[in-house]
Amino acid sequence: DRLTVAYLLLLPVLVTLLAGFYPALRLARFQPVKTLKSGLTSSYGEGLLLRRSLIVFQLLVAQALVITTIIITQQIRHFMAQPIGLNSESVVEFLLPENKPEQVHALKERLLTIPGVEQVTMSNTGSTSASSWGGDFEATINNDIVKANTNIKYADEDFLETYGLTLIHGEDLVRADSANRFVVNERLTKALGFQNSDDAIGTPISVWGSKAVITGVIKDFNATPLQFDLSPVIIMAGTSAYYVGAVRMNTDDVQQVVGKIRQTWESVYPNYVFEHTFLDEQIASFYDAERRNSYTMGFFSSVAILIGCIGLFGLVSFMVQQKIKEIGIRKTFGATVFQIVTILSREFVMLIGISFLVAAPLSFYFMQKWLSNFAYRYDITGLEFLAGLLLTFVIAMLTVSYSSIRAARANPIDALRNE
Repeated sequence: DRLTVAYLLLLPVLVTLLAGFYPALRLARFQPVKTLKSGLTSSYGEGLLLRRSLIVFQLLVAQALVITTIIITQQIRHFMAQPIGLNSESVVEFLLPENKPEQVHALKERLLTIPGVEQVTMSNTGSTSASSWGGDFEATINNDIVKANTNIKYADEDFLETYGLTLIHGEDLVRADSANRFVVNERLTKALGFQNSDDAIGTPISVWGSKAVITGVIKDFNATPLQFDLSPVIIMAGTSAYYVGAVRMNTDDVQQVVGKIRQTWESVYPNYVFEHTFLDEQIASFYDAERRNSYTMGFFSSVAILIGCIGLFGLVSFMVQQKIKEIGIRKTFGATVFQIVTILSREFVMLIGISFLVAAPLSFYFMQKWLSNFAYRYDITGLEFLAGLLLTFVIAMLTVSYSSIRAARANPIDALRNE
């Protein structure tokens, strides 16, 4: 849009003006007579506070970006390591453009005849989905009315087996024309107030005008992406509100089986385009935004470290040039290369420490805010801050040491020949 174009045009102009402002200000302060007499010289102390402030700011940004990148990466790994309570491997899902019972039934029967197809199920939203159907359920427990929000899934009798959900108490769904039984997850039995989930079997509950008893309890599974906490789930059969089909395959030739699934689907819905996704890929796609954030932060961390190293290299080169005679004298009196490098690096160690003292609490604050958006959060241990400090310290010291070692190895005669 116009605003973006204006921003892209204005940004280089502002950066150029800001970059040239300080040098122009310094040059404008030179007195021509003194400059022509003594040359364009300056002492190390002139502008020292500004130089140190800029280096600290560069190191602060670099360390903050490194720390946040590490935490974001750890959060993604924490996500992917979470058991979601179902088996998403070799499951392909597809949309049902029309949910007429005769079409859905015909499609399921035809799919089951395909070699390599193990199970087929139809439901309203599938197992784990970014879109969910929710509502309040109601039950009377010990003369008390219990109400809570639940995730509602309409599914046929093969839903649990196709998605690899674990039935721990009671009975599975059966084929029916009406919702005459409910299968719920453990979280819902806890919402009802039962300490032992098997005690919930036989409890009548009502939701959306349908009333039935709990006939089965399954292990908790993530019906929504891991950004959200586990929710109570009710699974009921006996409805035509099916919009998602799923097939569990048992074959090494997945593409051939998917091709046959496509042909079968198109024979039932010839006027629509077949669209499918693999369940494991779909679940992984829920966290694309976090992965993109991680890559983006990694890129900007690298750029910030590079800019910081350039600033450090320029400052240490300037400092070495200003102290070239001091270095020559120290070498003449027997100072070793290590001693000279240590003296020259001491100031930069202090700058790195100052920047870390600011970067660490800022990173912690913003990362805690970011992590609060997730139900399954990675616990910050403090090692992330140590890793960020060590990484920037090593890179910075390598940058500083390059110029320092070169100056320390120089012949002191070259530095003192004019004295």
